[in-house]
Amino acid sequence: MSRAARGVRTNSRWWPLAFAAAAAAVVAMLMAGRSLAPANADTAADSAPVASGIAAVAPTIPAKLQCASLVQSGTPADLTRPNFEEIKGAPTRITSAAVVPATATQPEYCDLRGYIQSQIKFQLKLPTTTWQGRYLQMGCGGFCGSISPTMFPACPTELGGDFAIAATNDGHDASGTDALWAGQDEQQRIDFGYRAVHVLSIAAKAIQAAYYGQAPTRSYFVGCSDGGREGLIEAQRFPDDFDGIVAGAPANGMSTDPMFLAWGVKTNSDANGNPILTESKLAPLHAAVVKACDANDSVVGDGLIGDPRDCRFDPATIRCAGADAADCLTAAQVNVVRTLYKGIFDSRGRRLDLRNAPKGSELNWLGWWVPRATATTGIRSTIAWSFGQSAARWLSYPIGRGRPLEAVQFTKRDFFEQVQSARYYEGMDPDLKAFRRRGGKLILYQGQADPLVPPVQILEYYNAMRDEMGGQRRTDQFARLFLVNGMGHCGGGLTPNTSDLTLQIVRWVEEGQAPDSITATQSDGPNGPRARPVFSYPRVAKYVGPDPATDPTGPDKPENFVAAPSPFAHDDNVVWLGDFLLDQD
Repeated sequence: MSRAARGVRTNSRWWPLAFAAAAAAVVAMLMAGRSLAPANADTAADSAPVASGIAAVAPTIPAKLQCASLVQSGTPADLTRPNFEEIKGAPTRITSAAVVPATATQPEYCDLRGYIQSQIKFQLKLPTTTWQGRYLQMGCGGFCGSISPTMFPACPTELGGDFAIAATNDGHDASGTDALWAGQDEQQRIDFGYRAVHVLSIAAKAIQAAYYGQAPTRSYFVGCSDGGREGLIEAQRFPDDFDGIVAGAPANGMSTDPMFLAWGVKTNSDANGNPILTESKLAPLHAAVVKACDANDSVVGDGLIGDPRDCRFDPATIRCAGADAADCLTAAQVNVVRTLYKGIFDSRGRRLDLRNAPKGSELNWLGWWVPRATATTGIRSTIAWSFGQSAARWLSYPIGRGRPLEAVQFTKRDFFEQVQSARYYEGMDPDLKAFRRRGGKLILYQGQADPLVPPVQILEYYNAMRDEMGGQRRTDQFARLFLVNGMGHCGGGLTPNTSDLTLQIVRWVEEGQAPDSITATQSDGPNGPRARPVFSYPRVAKYVGPDPATDPTGPDKPENFVAAPSPFAHDDNVVWLGDFLLDQD
């Protein structure tokens, strides 16, 4: 189909669950003060509403082997122990195994560490007595490089026991913003791009089969950012690995990250390399956006603007009339904001990349596009620069042809040089027929105020996938997309942004309970506790409750919203140089 034809024991939260190893990448990326927690961190209420019904409760399955017996030295061969070196396609060595006692927040488990050929390190937690036959694999964040801390999902009561749970470093040891490992090694690129997650699923299932005397009955994957990209690649390349996948803010576009990140850094730099738009201007800018578009989500006065595509705000409306002041933008700053909203084009007007900064995301630019000022060092470099420099030099260009970020050109030639690495990194194949045919289920989610992985990316992919898969009804049978108003990258924002998608995906796979809506909750912030329904795309939440002027708590109650079609028309056929990545004819 051508593009032209397209007209834990935690809260198991949808966003952080995937990716605490974004710690280097995402904690730095999203800066101090943001509400995004490391993977599986307990930062929200434990009582988020979930769909009705109960997934099948399987009897718990105790271990058949001693935990320590799984360790392998390599030589000499010990015939009394399982030999994981013989796992087809995923030769594995377990280097340590120890029983971790139960606590108030987790069961007793066998903590395994090891690696898969060549250097794909992993951790696998195996409940010793409370396993119920389910396996959960977690995604990574940034450029990975470490094993994300994992905790057991908080749903053993509903499910009858605990998951086995695993994560990997994607084949290299480094900080989440460091891609030096990819500079001269194609196998490292392959492992990071798609192989590591796949071979861990193979090895982890084989280890569970040995430890418990049976393989897992159901397998799940949850990831956000790079982990969301990994989830899509699993559904596309390896449809038999997982029965259910939760993919948040999939970070497709890694092959062209040098162009995207160089564009943002250059847009907000003057001739001397100093920032044009500064930290102090973000709050008044965001306030002006909310004032202009607050009613777009059907609730006036809630501080949320709904779909950024429906916001017609022009930053020129707050241009300084005279001298620069705290509550206005200079002419140069207006130009920066307009450019960030618009996206990347070459000198002939051709769109080079899908990504832009969505309206409503302005507070999330701090530390990403806009440097954070510090008391001791003046202006700190942006995380976009750190990611971009590493991607341009080592990750995205063909091996041996990397360059400094400042040497990236906004040209068609440079785009096609970078995009050659799409074969490693991009999860953009819209054909999920094999995944659907074997009964797989896919939950996608995305923050509408995410400037790192903007919503335009997931919308472009979802619409291509929906067309490829036969339309909305047939797509709804196996895939649902949830767009969260006001949410940043994998979480954060003064908005209801917490839910339990691990339990939702289990119920969909095992009980056939497709999630028509997700109840998102917020336990803190200036608006206090509140909850909102997030309906599966393309439907939106329409407020039908009491007038907020007379009952300010009305918009905080999910029962005061109904599903409705968007009142705005959207042209989702974005034309850009990478259209061919979504063509699978």
